[in-house]
Amino acid sequence: MQFPSAEFPDHMKTQSLLLRLFVGLTMFLAGAALLHAQSVEVSPSEISAIQGGDRAAVKEVLRRNGVDLNDPQAVRQAVGSLVESASAGVDAAGAAQALEAISSTVVGGAVEAAAETGGDVGSAAEAASAGATESSVAVALSVGADPGEAAEAASRGGTRGASDSAGSADVNGDGTADSRDRDEVVSRTSRGSSEGAVEASVRMGIDPSAMAERSAAGSSRAAVEGAVVTGGSVGDAVRAAARGSVQGASRGATISGLDSASRDQLIRSASTGSSESAIMSAAGLGADALEASRASSSGAVSGAVEEAAAAGQDAQTAVSAAAAGAGAGATRGSEAAGLSAEETAQATEQGAVEGAEEGAAATGEDAASLADAAAEGTFEGVMESEPESEPLPVEPPDVDDGPTDPPSPS
Repeated sequence: MQFPSAEFPDHMKTQSLLLRLFVGLTMFLAGAALLHAQSVEVSPSEISAIQGGDRAAVKEVLRRNGVDLNDPQAVRQAVGSLVESASAGVDAAGAAQALEAISSTVVGGAVEAAAETGGDVGSAAEAASAGATESSVAVALSVGADPGEAAEAASRGGTRGASDSAGSADVNGDGTADSRDRDEVVSRTSRGSSEGAVEASVRMGIDPSAMAERSAAGSSRAAVEGAVVTGGSVGDAVRAAARGSVQGASRGATISGLDSASRDQLIRSASTGSSESAIMSAAGLGADALEASRASSSGAVSGAVEEAAAAGQDAQTAVSAAAAGAGAGATRGSEAAGLSAEETAQATEQGAVEGAEEGAAATGEDAASLADAAAEGTFEGVMESEPESEPLPVEPPDVDDGPTDPPSPS
């Protein structure tokens, strides 16, 4: 028996063709990005060593190729090339895990090399993390993996690797090496990861807001994990990560030529990812989740103020976006972690107001108006993200079946 062939409507044929063209173009752009990143020569044995977590191999490749560790663009390209080379052969299922480990090794090696040679460790950390996240997104797209998951994995790995490798370097230039230098590395790495994720997503035609959120989440998670392992301040680490992620999202928007509304949306997304991840990570590791919530909103808002001032943007709008993102993330994070939504919201608002006041002090903006914007923004984010309450059960009305039959005469 022969069945008649199926004939699809013309509009469905057109949609199918457009989808295939879009997928093909995305794969082409991802491949082009990877080819562009190939700027260092690396041997098969060195690739194997990097895949095994050997930072010494990374340092040797950078040294042999003459990479100037004080040149951010050179570091970014070299790290992107190494991440791409070491990722050869990964498949969609294992991409995120592989990219996290590779990013940790490569970024850590670059930061360690900068520290050992007296280079600018903060600049190296920022450039390396941008290159690692950028290439990770391209790798994910080229193998059909989730680019957001790849951005989160690369950010987490890069932040962890940089923090572990900075050692006793005086990163912030205050003449002493202490926990503040570690926090500065976290901030710079988070900034680079966020910027790299946004730039890569815009270039490859995928949603930059989702990428900014996932990248910030990865950085915050690594910040909490690092603080818990080393006995450092979870609040300081989270504040640094949130500040860097928001700054990177804003800078990525500027470099990519996005408008103000898009930039504010990216700020909000980065703040959301940072807040939610910080709360969930802190709760999961037995740290103070309310402290993490407060610190994340503080860092996000202060970073937004500083970036708005530097870019000539409206500071109140930036504060509102960052605070709303923190409120949304706090609501989601507290719900997932089983925490009090009210207490988490209060801590988030306190942090947002503190961040606004800190940002105002640093930039000369009006502290009172920024604090008001922070409080209002937090409330907006919390209200928009609160789960809808279950509808109350409604009792069915009594049904009147009409008059009953009259009694029969006796």
